[in-house]
Amino acid sequence: TLYGALDRLVERGEIEVDREEQVSGRRRRYYRLRPSGEDAVAAEVSRMRSAIAATGTRFVATKPAVSP
Repeated sequence: TLYGALDRLVERGEIEVDREEQVSGRRRRYYRLRPSGEDAVAAEVSRMRSAIAATGTRFVATKPAVSP
């Protein structure tokens, strides 16, 4: 679940609760990235860029020739 993922990110120290408030009787939590979370995001962006670049190269390399 989303809340489970948020709890795991908090446990790993990648995000932290910035503040909490009650709105219409329901608790709202606001989170912010910690430095280790920023590093994790940067690493994931790099990984995805590499995957996209590899996929793009693969598509170009396997494109069938067009017959006249």
